[in-house]
Amino acid sequence: MDLIIVAAGKGLRFGGDMPKQFLELAGKPVLAHTIDAFQIHPKIGRIIVVGPEDWLFYIADEIVDKYKFDKVNHIVSGGQERQDSVLAGLNALGSQTGPVLIHDGARPLVTAPLIDRVIAALDDAPSVVPAVAVTDTVKVVEGDFVSKSLQRDKLRAVQTPQGFHVENLRTLLLQAQMEKRTVTDEAMLMEENDIAVALVDGQSSNLKITSAFDLKIAELILKERDL
Repeated sequence: MDLIIVAAGKGLRFGGDMPKQFLELAGKPVLAHTIDAFQIHPKIGRIIVVGPEDWLFYIADEIVDKYKFDKVNHIVSGGQERQDSVLAGLNALGSQTGPVLIHDGARPLVTAPLIDRVIAALDDAPSVVPAVAVTDTVKVVEGDFVSKSLQRDKLRAVQTPQGFHVENLRTLLLQAQMEKRTVTDEAMLMEENDIAVALVDGQSSNLKITSAFDLKIAELILKERDL
């Protein structure tokens, strides 16, 4: 099973000049934890890492070589939008077809059972996403006022890794690129084109590092796992 790790974001919400996926978490970069989860997984073969153009040497030297991630097959430069980065990762696979996983570089706490669930579901579905129930009430707003409340039992928060078939995903990404449409995740392309998206159970600890608070929570989770 091939994997594309999307780590091309340049978000600097923490301040400073280092993107969040390279910040230190429990002694090593966030991205190193992310890659490690798949490096040790027996069903993962090639790993493609998509990073910011000016950080590719850092990824190669300070993460891939330093931590001996020999499953990493290519390190390629991402694009302006997430979907451009995913397409760059797919291009690095060459003519490969069949299933592929797409994972956020800033989700370092993914576990083997979650990866297994996505891979297994791809045997019977054209695309798969892990999801968790929404615990907060979600409201639609217009300006500073509430427009309506959404039914919580019908809402899910979607995570990665998401699973697809290369040929479907590549075609739809190229189509979106030509039409200059932007999507927030690859599953949206499937939905828009009436391709079934299966759900599997996500995990509440599979958080995406977007703030300093997330980084602190992730460190606590890692410490607990080591106990």
